[in-house]
Amino acid sequence: MRLGNVFRVTLIYLVFGLMWILFSDALLDAMYKNDAISLSRVQTMKGIFYVAFTTLLLYILVRRYSTELNARIRKLQASEAAHTRSEDKYRTLFEASPMPVFIYNQATGHILNANAAAIQMYGYTGAELTGMPVWDIVGPDGMHELDSKLNIADGDAMHLRGIRRHIKKNGEQLYAFTQDCPMDYDDVHARILIANDITRQIQYIEAIEAQNDKLNRISFAQSHTVRSPLASIMGLVHVLQDTPLNSDEYKQILAQLHEASARLDTVIRSISNDARPQDV
Repeated sequence: MRLGNVFRVTLIYLVFGLMWILFSDALLDAMYKNDAISLSRVQTMKGIFYVAFTTLLLYILVRRYSTELNARIRKLQASEAAHTRSEDKYRTLFEASPMPVFIYNQATGHILNANAAAIQMYGYTGAELTGMPVWDIVGPDGMHELDSKLNIADGDAMHLRGIRRHIKKNGEQLYAFTQDCPMDYDDVHARILIANDITRQIQYIEAIEAQNDKLNRISFAQSHTVRSPLASIMGLVHVLQDTPLNSDEYKQILAQLHEASARLDTVIRSISNDARPQDV
């Protein structure tokens, strides 16, 4: 029952009680003015009626209030039970997540909690991570050029996401796709940061880009470097086929053929070495 309703009921009871006492006494005095015995008997019955009536009214009010109170208690207990189940579920997801998860204070940046995957990947103990600034691990600036290559859409001020360079305890660097959003943690305004290690994917992208660069160089060599000695060989072969030659001219053409062939062999070997796949 709300405070306003309680005050209103109390006021009504007060007014009703005063009116009952004043008017009922005046009425009885007028009715039994010359009969004191009957007046006393009726006054007693009036008092008994008043006590019974107010007792019944009090019982109804207390019963109603008790019913409402019990309903609120059950609702609160159900809400607390649901909240506990929800906390247990999220705690299970937090601990069982295969990806590193950090919870940190939004105001200070200090890590409040980290799951087992974060401890294993970054090489710190749980005690070392607790209280550490999250920026000692996660670079504060995103790598927008990699976001663009992987078509990662921009987040907003509340839900941040993108690729960042992370640093392990041993100084080793890795690339991670992070998602960062607000949450309440033990009455603290916090943020939860989920990191997905994509170092291998970035290395594959860099290897593909390097291979594409080699292919471009090969294409240039095919259209320019290889064509030059090949054109010389083809021209000399044509001369050998269509022109009568003496021994000196023959030796000179053979020497030119040998030189052009050597140059072509060198170019082909260079292209072959350059096009060899690199390990990732």
